[in-house]
Amino acid sequence: MGKIIEIDENTRIKIIKDNFMLQYKKKSRTKRIAWHTDGYFPDLISLSNEYLTDTPYRTIEGTEQIMTLVEVIKQAETRICELINNKKQL
Repeated sequence: MGKIIEIDENTRIKIIKDNFMLQYKKKSRTKRIAWHTDGYFPDLISLSNEYLTDTPYRTIEGTEQIMTLVEVIKQAETRICELINNKKQL
């Protein structure tokens, strides 16, 4: 079966016979938990590099936070443009 090390609720490391597998939780239509293997690594260093490189793109929560930040920036930009236009009219 192998040993499982949980990184977070959506990511884990599975160790089988000195091979390290990086796995991500995958959404399924049947609402069952499915794990997608992203790769097999000979050591934890190479696995860590892959995890640190790909995590920002895979994190749904992070994506939502970035989209919220983008929306706030757009609103601020719109408001600043309105203030500049109002000042020009005075």
